[in-house]
Amino acid sequence: EPPRVAVYGLRKVARVMILLLLPLLLLLGPASALDNGVARTPAMGYSSWNDCASAVTERRIKNVTRQLIDKGLAAKGFVHVNIDEGWLKARDATSGALVEDLDKFPSGMKALGDWIHEQVVPGRGKIMKYGLYTCRGTCQCATKQYQGPGGHGHEAQDARWLADAGADYLKVDSCCGDQDHGVAFSDYGKWRDGLNATGRPVVFSLCGWHTWYAPQGNALGNSWRIAGDGTNWGALSNCINLNAQLQQYASPGAW
Repeated sequence: EPPRVAVYGLRKVARVMILLLLPLLLLLGPASALDNGVARTPAMGYSSWNDCASAVTERRIKNVTRQLIDKGLAAKGFVHVNIDEGWLKARDATSGALVEDLDKFPSGMKALGDWIHEQVVPGRGKIMKYGLYTCRGTCQCATKQYQGPGGHGHEAQDARWLADAGADYLKVDSCCGDQDHGVAFSDYGKWRDGLNATGRPVVFSLCGWHTWYAPQGNALGNSWRIAGDGTNWGALSNCINLNAQLQQYASPGAW
């Protein structure tokens, strides 16, 4: 049996080493994982894309918000009101800041977010959440009616703008972005770090369309898309079948 003094000495050294290493581990953590404390359960609510594509407007979003509340859906957890493509008009040529489309959103995106946050759900209070959209590539996923700039090279700047606008949820699409796995992961990592740096808890949704995001998903965001667009039951069942093979990658905060 080793001398008690030696054992005590080893324990003391171990405690000192833990105290010395702990601050370093805490510093390293945020750079390699998204630890924002949100999406402990899957986010539920409304997204404008399958409703009206890029023809989304402030009037429509306010109407949907009230319907979620008045029909009792918000009280059951459907609290996210997410604006997809169509709100972003341009990027300021001098500052690089995002410029919202004030013809479609006359109040501006921050004021709209403030309005959504102020809506009261009976018996639950002010629980409504506000979502915005952008793209990791050089352009948005354009339609015949809409074209807009992407976020490539502006990740930290755009993350700050979107957080300042009050976003509780951010979907980042992959149009006009490099589809190489390593490049895609790196791009989304820049968005993750940009959002972490804002200090605002934002549900970060990766929209990459492929199942190969799943093994890396929980290190990058709170959710990851694994299939293309679809507006029928066949597309939905395809997603269910794909996700059945990926369930091991999901957990609270990562879906």
